Amino acid sequence: MLTAFFLLFQLGFSSSAQIPPAPKPGRYALGAQASYFKTDSNYGSGGGSYDGFGGDLTNVLYGLGASYDFTREIRAAGRLGISSVTANGTPDSGSNSGLSDFALSAQYWWHVSRFYVVPQADFVFPLYKVDEAGGDALIGEGAMTLAAGGWLMWRRRPFTPFAYLAFKYRDGGRSFLVPYSFGVNYGPRGWWAQGEIRGYRTVVDDADTENRSDRDIFLKKTNAGSQLYYSINPSVMEAAGSIGFEILDRWNVYGEIAQTLDGANSAHGMTFTLGLIFGGRPGSALPVGAPDDDTEQFEIPNVKYDESVFEESSVVPEKQAPVRRKKTLKKKKAKKSAAEVDKMFQDAEKSLERRK
Repeated sequence: MLTAFFLLFQLGFSSSAQIPPAPKPGRYALGAQASYFKTDSNYGSGGGSYDGFGGDLTNVLYGLGASYDFTREIRAAGRLGISSVTANGTPDSGSNSGLSDFALSAQYWWHVSRFYVVPQADFVFPLYKVDEAGGDALIGEGAMTLAAGGWLMWRRRPFTPFAYLAFKYRDGGRSFLVPYSFGVNYGPRGWWAQGEIRGYRTVVDDADTENRSDRDIFLKKTNAGSQLYYSINPSVMEAAGSIGFEILDRWNVYGEIAQTLDGANSAHGMTFTLGLIFGGRPGSALPVGAPDDDTEQFEIPNVKYDESVFEESSVVPEKQAPVRRKKTLKKKKAKKSAAEVDKMFQDAEKSLERRK
């Protein structure tokens, strides 16, 4: 189980459950998550195979987290981890629980065409320290860590292929790690599903590499021999599948199953995870593959227009000369002359005289 990377997906620094959604200014999220892991075998130092350690160990992890998006590029988050371990085996059996660590994370999102390039920084402060003089079951790594890396996501709705890679420093002489993850998220509106391969590899050896036998004796006394925590130069790879649903307005629930595939100096087993997210704004928990709201696809660009184009012009246009239409003159009958009138009367009188 990737206990070192147990974080809420919505908080943006997860390698458990869904990939982080793009920031939206003023959006916040609150979440809770629980994971159950049981193991009875370890991967050997050469990797590739695992063997029983003569007992079994159960680890239940709880996380409470919150995130806030300051801008479309900047997100910050925090998480409190709680761990409970029960170890059954020889020579000792026991259980232990308590606060394990507190984590802070920050991201900066670059939108490059249809890609997201997201640098990420993580800081984990241990609230639990390993006591090699004691015999209580170990509930965490007990190391302060600093990690720097980033995500690459390709937005092709509703699918989002993604990859994550980082470098992780651990104090106290612990080995340095390179965590990684790659997979595909399918995110139609209202629900999502995801498959991925993830893990981490040791790139700088532990200071106690030459004293492996002493570490093995200590782990046998505390965690029944399991190399889940505090192992020398651990590496692990696992396959994970998860699914989530928007059950109510701004409420989302998700589940995940993960199985280790390979490793070295680490525990072999299966993890079951359940989580609940409350988003501070509608649509806040939608996956990257879907738009945050209906306006994202139709967002009006911030273009500055020349307002003078829309103002009335102060220049008075020249008056055009009126078009004179050619009048059609009606033909008038010519007036008859006085001589013609007299002749008409004379002809009329002669006609009367003849009739007499």
